[in-house]
Amino acid sequence: MKRKIDQKKPTVPLRRLTLFSSAAVMAFGFSSCTNVSDDPREGGLFGYMQHGEAGYQRRLDRRGQELDGIENDTERMRAGSSSLEKQRSAEKARMASLRGDLSRIDGQLASIEAQLARGKVSDPGLSQQIAAQRRKAEALKYDDARTISQLTAERDKLERETANLRKRASLAMEL
Repeated sequence: MKRKIDQKKPTVPLRRLTLFSSAAVMAFGFSSCTNVSDDPREGGLFGYMQHGEAGYQRRLDRRGQELDGIENDTERMRAGSSSLEKQRSAEKARMASLRGDLSRIDGQLASIEAQLARGKVSDPGLSQQIAAQRRKAEALKYDDARTISQLTAERDKLERETANLRKRASLAMEL
């Protein structure tokens, strides 16, 4: 035989206990959300409920400050870029000037060679040195691996050697 189990309705104290327990659990759940972000993508409804409009405004202020910082960085980089561009242009002009100087030196050496040929001076050592200096001047004009200071030093050296060769050629022509 089956026994019938009494199914009684819960008594009032049990209902109150259940209601009180549910309320306690919910209160604990809401109180554990105290560190909810004011970012709506992270905190959602609870974040808005906790932080409200002031939290939203703080978030907007932070984002505005971040944007200001990024804009300041961008402006500083633009100014630096402009400065670097001016420096690059100045160095490019300086390199062009150095290459022009090397062409001038090559022309001077060619002139010395022509004077020796017209004067029918036969000095193989002098002619070889002049030819070597011309090759050196020509090579330096197209040397992109050297710095401006290195090219300046080489140009100065070539100018001194060209002056010495010019003196030697005039002495050779006088003889």
